Amino acid sequence: MMASDESAGVQARARALAEYQRRGPVAYRLVLFGKAVSALALVPFLWLLLATLTGFYHGTGTPWAGREVPAVAQVGDCRRAGPVSANGFGNWWECQVEVKLAGGRTFATVVGNSMVTPADAGRPVEFRAVCDGDSLDCSVGRPAPLIWAVLLTLLRMLQWAVSIVVACFVAVSLLDVVIGPHRYFAIYDRVTGKKK
Repeated sequence: MMASDESAGVQARARALAEYQRRGPVAYRLVLFGKAVSALALVPFLWLLLATLTGFYHGTGTPWAGREVPAVAQVGDCRRAGPVSANGFGNWWECQVEVKLAGGRTFATVVGNSMVTPADAGRPVEFRAVCDGDSLDCSVGRPAPLIWAVLLTLLRMLQWAVSIVVACFVAVSLLDVVIGPHRYFAIYDRVTGKKK
């Protein structure tokens, strides 16, 4: 495995230096900068895409953080969000709701992603809540299967992993843009203890 890693590194170095020679220093840096900016644009797109997918799940999102308790919501004022917003892509309803927990405690909050709509106004809506102890710091949602919360958690983990990989690629690319591939690989060799 180590030999194949070294071989891939040697090939990557050869490709970068050949491209630098073929394009010249300015064009090489412009192309690499363009790749870095394009990769960076992927991160907000992924976050908006996940927000869109999350919009189809109306549960509390935190069933493992505590026990979900029954609640009832009364829908207040609603407004449209979109076509691009914190809710993702598309037009979504954000509504003020007053939530009454099973024990009688009530609190007001705003829910997005069309969890409730103006059509729900005037009637009690079945909700679930996960609260932090006896406080009213609660996550609220509609009754939903646990599997969707698990899948969304896995998607969030994947989103963070992709974001970190993209951030590393952008950082390395920008370093290469600033100092050029010859100095970049000299620093790489010094840091890793390899000799060319």
